[in-house]
Amino acid sequence: MSATFLREVSLNPANAAILARWQQLELPNAWLVAGCLFQTIWNLQSGRPPESGIKDYDLFYFDADDLSESGEQQAQAKVSTAFADLGVTIEVANQARVHHWYPGHFGRPYPELASSEDGIKRFLVLETCVGVRPGVCHAPYGLAGVYEGTLSPNPLTPYPELFAEKVASYRARWPNLGKVPSSSMAPNPSVKALPPVAGTLRDKTPRSAPYLERSAAPEHNQLSLVGSIGKSLRQALRVQNATPFRSC
Repeated sequence: MSATFLREVSLNPANAAILARWQQLELPNAWLVAGCLFQTIWNLQSGRPPESGIKDYDLFYFDADDLSESGEQQAQAKVSTAFADLGVTIEVANQARVHHWYPGHFGRPYPELASSEDGIKRFLVLETCVGVRPGVCHAPYGLAGVYEGTLSPNPLTPYPELFAEKVASYRARWPNLGKVPSSSMAPNPSVKALPPVAGTLRDKTPRSAPYLERSAAPEHNQLSLVGSIGKSLRQALRVQNATPFRSC
């Protein structure tokens, strides 16, 4: 499945260009991650252009020797200049320093990470925990759920209201999402996906994936989701160890 995934995400011209010019990044432990990957697959399944509706392209890297905000900004400026001709927004995030700003920005705890891969496995939705680099795919929970359209809460980020916002945003754009996950996808049998519900579009916060999208919808659109998500998370958190590392 990994070969298929790599081929299909490259049908998005921006993804293909970033991967083709990977050496220009010069970033340690770099991965192209999240929305630009799984949303490309969802677009293809929906009969849309592969790049349709993708807000930005996220790059993770890991540099524990420079935890400064200025260092991350310099990396961002370099990447933005190198890929300016693509006409897309590329956001760069040093995973070694996320724990410094995340609690103040989102009001939630965040552990110190040991690698970019640690960041990839902490997206709010399990099925969106994916990253690629040339010829390589990293998906700690597998790829089946991306193709099946399941949306499962991640026990490593047990924030039901934030998960609800993310799910509503995705379902507003891809209404077919939200099926019950198969046993081949779920990291453990107690993690359950949510039933389909209506959602609304969200505007992204200054910090993008794997972080959050700020809700612009009335609160009542989310209330029914939060209760069911909380139940799923409580069940998932009874399992002490997450699924072992798995590359796709």
